[in-house]
Amino acid sequence: TETEEKPLPSCDNETKEIDGEKQTE
Repeated sequence: TETEEKPLPSCDNETKEIDGEKQTE
C-alpha cells in the first residue's frame, strides 16, 4: 500500500523533507 501511494522514491524523499520541516515547525 505504501509503495502504491508513493511509487517513486524521489517523490517520497520530497514528501518526507516537507513533512519533516512541517513537523519541526
